[in-house]
Amino acid sequence: MLTQTDTAAPARTGRKSQGILRKVFQPKSILSSDGELDMRRYFSRYLLVHTHIAKTGGSTFVTQLRGILGDEHVYDMRGGFAAPIKLPREDLAKIWCLSGHFWYDTQERPIARRKRYLVNVRDPVDRFVSLYNYVAAAKGHPGHNKYGVLDIDSAFQYLKHHTPNQVSNAVCQMFGERAFSPRPRRPGRVINREAPVSFEQAKDIMEKHYALVIPMKRLDDAIQGLGKAFGLEIPVVPHENIGTKKVTAISEETRQELLEMNKEDYKLIAHFDGLFDQHLKDLPARLLG
Repeated sequence: MLTQTDTAAPARTGRKSQGILRKVFQPKSILSSDGELDMRRYFSRYLLVHTHIAKTGGSTFVTQLRGILGDEHVYDMRGGFAAPIKLPREDLAKIWCLSGHFWYDTQERPIARRKRYLVNVRDPVDRFVSLYNYVAAAKGHPGHNKYGVLDIDSAFQYLKHHTPNQVSNAVCQMFGERAFSPRPRRPGRVINREAPVSFEQAKDIMEKHYALVIPMKRLDDAIQGLGKAFGLEIPVVPHENIGTKKVTAISEETRQELLEMNKEDYKLIAHFDGLFDQHLKDLPARLLG
């Protein structure tokens, strides 16, 4: 919680003078001389938003964020938890990081702090195979009886025709055009959900708002970098869902379709993969935007 300096203020102060006072008596810098972020000062002004794309290492990532920020400050919407718009203001104030399977600029609007974003990405073919294996094994998953009971090639065809965003440019699609909403705390509906969103369009938004775009293979580096940015040393990153991974072969025809349907995501992933080391080095500054 920020502390205020006791100062005797004039009974009446003009707008120009108020601006001067804010500059003189503003809280200490968020960034220390060592280049670390003061958590409480940072999160009094900022919100981290983790747009969690399924099967990209997100469960491990969120668990480690809880270790860095504190369990009570990471709000994960998975599992049917209420959307922020339904939470009282005092609960919103406790959220330092909002995570869940939602798109950019959809669930975070009710939290009136500056947003900085994080996302994990993965090769689209590998991600689809992992998603299929998970749904096929999880009888309680809402998609199990729809496509989890099918073979993997038939499951791909089902998703392609019923929920194409699951298998086509899952990252880029988050940044598609939305209709105007007269309610500022609710995003407008997505226009042309099935139309491809270009790599350039997604890249421009992500470069402006995302502090880190994290290749799945660099998950440990990202966690350790986030810890360091907030003054915490994390020598080893524990992983969830470790074990023998099921190997499921897909047909060459399905593989080629996935490659074609994810051209924009492949460009996006390659772009940010090339920038990752520099972004990690600059992370404290990037978290400030």
